[in-house]
Amino acid sequence: AQAEEFDRLFRTHVANAYRLAGLAAPEALSQPIRQQAAPSLHQPTGLLHPTIDGMETSYYEWLYAGRMDLTCTDAAMQRGEHLLRAIHYGFNETQQFFRVDVDAARLAQLPAWTLDLLFSHGVQVRVTRESNALQAQIVSPAPGTIPCAFDRILELAVPLDIFQLKPAERITLTISLLSGEDLLERHPAQGVFELLTSGTELEAGSWSV
Repeated sequence: AQAEEFDRLFRTHVANAYRLAGLAAPEALSQPIRQQAAPSLHQPTGLLHPTIDGMETSYYEWLYAGRMDLTCTDAAMQRGEHLLRAIHYGFNETQQFFRVDVDAARLAQLPAWTLDLLFSHGVQVRVTRESNALQAQIVSPAPGTIPCAFDRILELAVPLDIFQLKPAERITLTISLLSGEDLLERHPAQGVFELLTSGTELEAGSWSV
């Protein structure tokens, strides 16, 4: 616990030094220096082909998805119940899919919000909602828009080729919810989620006992 607090204080001091110099603090300072993989509640068990419409179109749409329960990560900054409830994820041959279960009623009370998804391999995705307009963009490595929808749930699709993955290589993820410049939630609170990206690993898992 002391090491985690020192890590946080060190990054805060460095970020403040950037601001005092009139510079924007690097996004990397929002993550712990020593990153440990946070356990995933469930790993994917099959390929996904969801419709990106912001609704659970059918029972089977996310049936084979992996799932992280965000209400167990204690990352709501001690501000009450979580706005983000769970992340479902999975992939097919070309895309990585994400579904974020939210407290839609409370989220709707915010005038605007931003969801930042910071991956390994230099990939960052940002979802913004303002004046009922929703937009999902790849911030890096190369700017671009991606499919995204929000109604009862938030769904988005990220092209796998931007990660430039090696066979069976995994990606890591942290997810942050902001209102303006205020950080409302970060998941996991420490470390990163480690995500499968390979059908080969799915096949191996299906044969494991």
